[in-house]
Amino acid sequence: MPPSLLDSEFAVCGSFLFYFKREKLRVLESEEEKKKRRGEEEEKEEINKFPS
Repeated sequence: MPPSLLDSEFAVCGSFLFYFKREKLRVLESEEEKKKRRGEEEEKEEINKFPS
């Protein structure tokens, strides 16, 4: 196999791996954001339950 073809295959694999890692991080971050928002909403509801 010509080395240039092999190198391009590795480059493609590397970019896919990088993309998937980045995508996974983005998904994890969005789930963290959802949890934070959910936590904030629950706090607001608890505050509304006990009017001062």
